[in-house]
Amino acid sequence: LIGSYLAGEWRYDSHYVDSDRLVRVATVFGDEVVTVSASAVAPVLIADVPTVTHAVRMFDATAFATPFFAVEGDGYEEAEGVWFADEGWADVIGTPLVAGTARLVDPATVLLSERTAERYFGSTQAAVGQTITMDARRVLTVTGVFADAPETSHIRPRIVASWYGMSRIEPSWQRVNYVTYARLTDRAELASAQATLNQIGSAVADDERNFDRMVLQPVDAIHATESGSNLRYLMLVVLVLVLVIAAVNFVNLTTARRAERTGEVGVRKAVGAPRSVLVWQFLGESLAITSVAGVVGVGLTALGLPFAEAIAGRDVMPPSDVRWLVGLAYIGATVGVG
Repeated sequence: LIGSYLAGEWRYDSHYVDSDRLVRVATVFGDEVVTVSASAVAPVLIADVPTVTHAVRMFDATAFATPFFAVEGDGYEEAEGVWFADEGWADVIGTPLVAGTARLVDPATVLLSERTAERYFGSTQAAVGQTITMDARRVLTVTGVFADAPETSHIRPRIVASWYGMSRIEPSWQRVNYVTYARLTDRAELASAQATLNQIGSAVADDERNFDRMVLQPVDAIHATESGSNLRYLMLVVLVLVLVIAAVNFVNLTTARRAERTGEVGVRKAVGAPRSVLVWQFLGESLAITSVAGVVGVGLTALGLPFAEAIAGRDVMPPSDVRWLVGLAYIGATVGVG
């Protein structure tokens, strides 16, 4: 369980395309750091920071009230994970597209996640071109369907709508309401981009802004920063200690048991049994015991999984692309102890 949980922790936010180049702009107010930024940040990043290739603004539609959505013929229902965004949202975030196009080029367009598309329209392909009504007054056309974000993601949008008139929003340094993401040319340019952003922030007059400074946060480090990276290393130490203690106890018990079988070993040697046969016998017995213990461990893990997920608040199973590695490590530890 600990190994599976840690595998997910170390893979947090790594599912984005070129996730090492994706950053979020945070804003510092005295000793407080908030995850939103001013509306002027994204345009300035694109225009004045050479190491930034793209930037996009997002706004959490559920921040003040939960939107209601309906498909033709169905009643309205509350929806979670609803965001408004600039047209190039999918390009900047790097979310894989499942169907349609990711461009929010029209104010009345929307993107749905896989699960949302299947829920409303039955399949991802059938959703493209359909309409969905928001808050009984705004009809949006589904232009594309994007892949569901895994639970090891700091942001899990389900509906991303084009911001109505967002392109006409006047850049402001005082409207700190937007989650801003940007893509760098290279991760190595992070320090350079931060230095340029510091200069831009310092050039803004005090009466035009209500914050102290802005910080570029690598997306693949957000979870570790917010949850405490030391916790992961502490759990890793606990995992290693548990394995070492278990292995030492098993070796001690096995050694003591074999000491009681010296008579059997002597008799077998007397009747001509070679040393290699005796060695393979004891190794086989140890491997059989650890294999049975490994199977029991898998069963106990399956039973304890719901409780672990309830405590962690997410799916503790490792990401699908590394599950084979976790399984291989488990088998290796079982065989190695045996």
